[in-house]
This record gives sequence, C-alpha cells and structure tokens, in this order.
Amino acid sequence: MDELRVILMLLGLLLIGGLVLYYRNESRVSMILSRIKDWLARRREEAAADELEQLSAPFDESEPLGLRAANPDPGDVEGIGPIRAIPDAEPVAGETLIIALNVMARAPQRFHGLDILGALRETGFVFGEMNIFHFRPEGTADSRPLCSVANTVEPGRFDIEHMAELETPGLSLFMQLPGPLEGRVAFDRVLQLGRALAERLGGELCDESRSVLTLQTIGHLKENIESFRFRQKMASLRQHRSPGS
Repeated sequence: MDELRVILMLLGLLLIGGLVLYYRNESRVSMILSRIKDWLARRREEAAADELEQLSAPFDESEPLGLRAANPDPGDVEGIGPIRAIPDAEPVAGETLIIALNVMARAPQRFHGLDILGALRETGFVFGEMNIFHFRPEGTADSRPLCSVANTVEPGRFDIEHMAELETPGLSLFMQLPGPLEGRVAFDRVLQLGRALAERLGGELCDESRSVLTLQTIGHLKENIESFRFRQKMASLRQHRSPGS
C-alpha cells in the first residue's frame, strides 16, 4: 500500500510538472509568435512607406521623365529670395489643381490701393494679363506665373490708373499646378509671398474660406498637393510605359 501511494504521488508530481512545463512553453510560444507578427507588421509598414517614398520622390535627370527638384535660394528680402526653376511639367489628361489663399484686412479696416500697389511691387508682382498682378520666379522661361493676385471684390480686376481710389477688404492669392515650379516648392514660395504681403499691408493671411490660416490647414493643402503630384506621376508613368509611346 505504501509503495502504491508513493507511485501515485510520483505520477501526480510528474503530471503537475508536465502541465506546468506545457503551459509555460505554450505561453512562451504565444509570446514569440506575437513578437514575430509585430515584426512582420512593422516590416510591411516600412516596405510600404519606402515604396510610397520612391514613387513620390522627384525623378533624377537620368530618368525618362526627369524632373529636378527645386530648392529655394536664400534671399535678402525677408526670406523672399530668388528661386531656381525646374523643367515644366505638362498636366496629364488636362488635370489641374488650384490653391487659393487670401490676405485680408483686419475689420473694420480696408486695404488702400496705393499701399497694395507698393506691397505687390516690393514682393515682385507685376501688373499684367486679366488686369491682375502676377509673380514669375526669377530665372524661369515659362510664360505662366507661379501665382497671381486679384481683388477679393468681384470682378477681381484692378484699375491700375485709379489705384489711389481703391479700397478693398482683401486680396486673393492663387496658384495653379502644374506650374513653372515643382508643387511643394511652389506652395512654400506662395506661403512666403502671402505672409510678406500680409505683413506689409498689416493684414492677415487666410485660407480659401477667409479664416485665419492655421498649421492644420497648411498641412491639409500640402496633402492635396502631394496627392495631386502622385496622381500626375502615376499617370505619366502609365503613358510612358504604354506601347508605342
């Protein structure tokens, strides 16, 4: 009887030890599998991010569609210096993107015509087509402006011979892509110009709805530009790779 009791006790200890070892190993295996899954997920995210970065990066000169990225050159007028142009990018399937900002006077004030004229000339705008003002980056051969300025009051045109009589609540600053500069560079440049005009006129730089421009809105506009740029690049690649191209 004592021997049987000892045998049963040993079997019980072995069973308990086996169960402990099993569940401990199972927990360790689960932990290892969980870590492997997390690692694979991170690798997939990194691969997707790398692929997106490669697709959205500017082409080198050696590539068929070679568009060089432009970087602003330092200037001496409150951060608004000359900028180097890149080869023109033709719109794919006629698609364009328009980004609009507003430089608004602080109510109940209004901008006066001669102040507007002086601020626009100081920042490099020239009166021209459609009786509005246009900015063309230094060194660009493209006839299209980087951006233009119109009166926020309809019909938006300026009577250049009667600027002394003009009073307006604001100016509309807009750019169209594709344009003479790469989209991200162009937008940064337009932001500089808008901030300079707002400072010179004592106004506020606002978004399309005439609300004060925020970092969140700037981020949203940059996302729109990146999305547009990505669509243009993918369409260009499809055209370039199509038979007979």
